[in-house]
Amino acid sequence: MTPDDSKSPDRESPQAELETSDGAGARVGGRRSRRTTVTAGLAVVIISVAGAVIYQNLPEELTRLRLAAAPPSTVQAPPARPAVVDDAPDVADVKTRVVVIDAGKEGATPIVALARPVGPKQWDDAKGTIQGLLNREVIRQAMLIAARDEMGLGTRDEVLDDLRPDAAGRDLGELSTLARFERTRAVFRRGEGEKAEVLLKHDLGPNPDNSNFLPNLVSLAEGFSRTEFLALLKQLGLKGEPNKVRAEAPSPAGVQENLERLGLVENFAAVRALHDAIRTDGESLARLAALSRAYAQLGALTSYQWSPAHQVFDARALLYAERVVVRDPQSSWAIRNRAFVRTLIGLHFLAIDDLDEARKLDEKAKDPAPPPDWVEMIDAYLNYDLDRLGAKKGPHKRLAALLKMTALEYPMQTRIGVRAARDVIQADPDCNRAYDVICQNGDLGDLHEMTLRGPQQFGESFPVRLKALPDLPAAVRAKLDGPVDEPGTIEAMADAGKSGVDVGEPSWSVLAHLAHEARFVHVWRRLIFMAYKWAVPVDEFWEQARPWVAHHRFRPYLDSIAEPRTGLQLFVGFAEHLDLNDIELSQRAMTDAVRALGRPHADAGWHASVQHSTNTVRDFSAILSGVGSNHLKYARVLHQISPSSPFAMAGLLEYDWDRSKGDAASWREKSKDAPAILGALGKKYSELKQYKEAEDCLTRYIAASPDRWAYQWLAGCYQAEGDEVRWKSTLDEFLTKTEDAGLDHARVRVQLANAFMAKEQWAEAKAYAEAAAQTWAGWAMLCAAKANEGLHDWDRAEYWYTQAAERYPSSAWQDLFLFRQRIQSVRPGSEPDDAKAPLNALAAAPASIQSGESGYIYWLNDSPRKALEALEAAYQAAPRVNLATAIMLVADELGDAARRDSALEDLCSKLKDQAPKTCAICQLIRDSLAAESKTPLDLAPVDKILDTIQADARGNAEFIVGRFLLNRGRTDDARKYLQRCADSANGYRWTRTMAAKLIRAPDKK
Repeated sequence: MTPDDSKSPDRESPQAELETSDGAGARVGGRRSRRTTVTAGLAVVIISVAGAVIYQNLPEELTRLRLAAAPPSTVQAPPARPAVVDDAPDVADVKTRVVVIDAGKEGATPIVALARPVGPKQWDDAKGTIQGLLNREVIRQAMLIAARDEMGLGTRDEVLDDLRPDAAGRDLGELSTLARFERTRAVFRRGEGEKAEVLLKHDLGPNPDNSNFLPNLVSLAEGFSRTEFLALLKQLGLKGEPNKVRAEAPSPAGVQENLERLGLVENFAAVRALHDAIRTDGESLARLAALSRAYAQLGALTSYQWSPAHQVFDARALLYAERVVVRDPQSSWAIRNRAFVRTLIGLHFLAIDDLDEARKLDEKAKDPAPPPDWVEMIDAYLNYDLDRLGAKKGPHKRLAALLKMTALEYPMQTRIGVRAARDVIQADPDCNRAYDVICQNGDLGDLHEMTLRGPQQFGESFPVRLKALPDLPAAVRAKLDGPVDEPGTIEAMADAGKSGVDVGEPSWSVLAHLAHEARFVHVWRRLIFMAYKWAVPVDEFWEQARPWVAHHRFRPYLDSIAEPRTGLQLFVGFAEHLDLNDIELSQRAMTDAVRALGRPHADAGWHASVQHSTNTVRDFSAILSGVGSNHLKYARVLHQISPSSPFAMAGLLEYDWDRSKGDAASWREKSKDAPAILGALGKKYSELKQYKEAEDCLTRYIAASPDRWAYQWLAGCYQAEGDEVRWKSTLDEFLTKTEDAGLDHARVRVQLANAFMAKEQWAEAKAYAEAAAQTWAGWAMLCAAKANEGLHDWDRAEYWYTQAAERYPSSAWQDLFLFRQRIQSVRPGSEPDDAKAPLNALAAAPASIQSGESGYIYWLNDSPRKALEALEAAYQAAPRVNLATAIMLVADELGDAARRDSALEDLCSKLKDQAPKTCAICQLIRDSLAAESKTPLDLAPVDKILDTIQADARGNAEFIVGRFLLNRGRTDDARKYLQRCADSANGYRWTRTMAAKLIRAPDKK
């Protein structure tokens, strides 16, 4: 919250009194949306997607602090198997069917395939467990490594979409994992129900909520791949030979060059080539290490996608890196290789420990080999040394740029983060993750550019990269040689991988899956930008993009955005049966939209995404950015996972100031004044009224990342010190010295305009408001309308009210209607062309606001009985102070003492916490009406309460007093309060208009 938005302890905001509907959408063009109505559910969904995630009332099991213990300094042996492991089925088991697909022709290699894992059917069944997807995948992928590398068999995984659903196979059994706080285990059962035979059971180690659980699990599972899982597969009747082991065998030609790039095709090709070399020529430490790094890089590049495929890649990376260490436990090179993998996955404290251990081994060695050239790069990243990362040259410069972007991805919505992502795109335009980072953190202009540029780059580059692959299936190449048909090309590639002919790992179907997921994100980003940010029709784009996502499992969510009239109902049905097994934090917008529907168990998707996370920097940074509570817990864990993370330090400074303020100086020095820390300190010092310290931090922050909020906080410091000149000059500096990536300049201009309007300096306000309105943002146009109304320039004011109403008919029509109501007496003929227009508009408005606002319209049009009916209906749906006060006043006007007194009783009891000062005034009103006293309302205590409300926010309460006095015939007293309400710049627009109308004709009463 910026200083201009902050609320003093004595301020009672208009929103606490009367809910408004002032939020009009933003656009950067003049095209009018053809969609003029929105259903109630969609309106809520739009608000939800546009806003931040609200994370409250989570069960304790979900918010339990996962503490990171001291990381292991050496490779830990798998825990000994306990004497007894419980193998009874559990409702929280995560189960995977294991099948073998026998070769269709003699001599062909059988394929061991894993079906998609199935978790608890009901969210309540998952309580008391840790459901991390990466933990799950470590066990599943260990099973496949046993088949692939210890038996030479083919492998497929439905999570990667490379298993045809109708593939004929022999059911081997079911692999299940369970991670309750009190017990963890892996069990393999053959058969069904009570007759199922347990062939394997093993404890997975203690404390599944501890950050050391994952590395211990990796060590354990890597051992399984060579022992228990291998023995199990043989027991199930499978035969095969392990990979040949070669002491010296380099990576295939071209692999290193591919790994230097950040594109999807090149990294997939590198992984596939390494698997092929290991399968056909033998396994060496060099090949295994390169394979682990390639999987880690592929996982990092695809982590933004709405698919758990990246979890599979991360699990394989960890297991293969561990395999290298087990083969050569005293090798500093092997341990550094594992550090690389752990770094990219986000296990920073473990990677730091690995680098320390490798240094110690080198110190003991007589003639240690020099560290790989990428060690300096990951060391710089682990210590958040952005200068070193930015200076990286040579073959790893692209990866260094990616790591720098990752280091600056949080806190979100900073210009320095956007610039870092642009640097990645400049280094490698094929890095889809960088486009997504900009879309997640950028402003309107960034989104407009990148939601076009990213898909265009993919469409141009993807077929070119595919054609360059020497072993591309003939059917895919034929598609590429014909007319452009990207969906057809991807489908042909998917078929090639599932045909049984492809013996490669990963199959071509995996690349098809990743391409499909990349396109889904492209379409989703563009849709929400156009529909919600830009507020323009999406029909033409959707017609073009629909084939890219036609068969995606989350297609109903896109339908709800692109075609709300029909798509919303489809989305409601989809939400009722949402598959929670693979929901992740990357899908937050969709789970928010599901939550906004308000159906039973609507929160389950968000809860599941949090539970599916792992104690990694990536996951906990995302959670810390999205939660609405428990910030301190997540900040502490993030700091333990990544001791040098400025974002973690900033979280501790913000949410645990008393304990962390002593570290502020050392953290600043260690991080070289990282923007995240400067920003947190600038806010904190400002809140503590230590303005000089705040100004220093915020000025330094702005030099690194010229963000709007920082200028506003800095200006707020000057304003608090009474320096209006520097307050204004700071905001003007933002307008003149920073790039306008969207609507940030307009927002600051509106802030300045509102400040001048509050002081009735209308001409100064108009200059800023008119400039802001040129963006065609709804709120900016309404600001320009208010400024011109203050100048009594009725024509110019009506122009902006009309423009806003035409572009945002679902909300801004009210402002135009109320404006015309206000000025009828000073400009004859200003009535709406259609007297029924307001009610006709209400008929098309969301049901959630329909009856409440129609009540005010009836009231304004001298139909109090209809007003009371409408207000009552709204109040029954959602009891709120604004509705109760309106009901009280209308009933009082009608002489309905019983209903008036009932509303007052609610205001003085069950509603008083919503707006305590307003309700205190209502208590005085009730006392004055008490039958035993018949005492007229004493205005002295009323004024005493009003004086505690900030001047520009008390108009709503003053309307209540003025209207009540008018009902009593106390016209002169009423006029004073109604006039102040009418003049209130921040008052509720309906009561402001009613007050203005009553002042014009007080003798009507």
